[in-house]
Amino acid sequence: MDRLPSPPPAGHSHRFLQCQEALTDSFTTAAASAIAAGWHPEEVAADLVELADNYMVSVLANRDLVRITMPAGDPISELHDRQLVVLDPVA
Repeated sequence: MDRLPSPPPAGHSHRFLQCQEALTDSFTTAAASAIAAGWHPEEVAADLVELADNYMVSVLANRDLVRITMPAGDPISELHDRQLVVLDPVA
């Protein structure tokens, strides 16, 4: 996988869109590879949605875990409030 570009600063008006653009090639390549292996496009699309949903659930669960286990003012807790960190993504 090619190295992705660094994100713009937090709060940048196009940050979300730029993240999508950065991930598009990898996402499309993964889908095309699955289809080339014989999976139906509808299966691939549905499974990519499911994987994205599982990833979001794991990100939110890990964020909440850090918030309840780290004392207020802890540098890790403060860093985690500024960015989403995945400690153990759902498989």
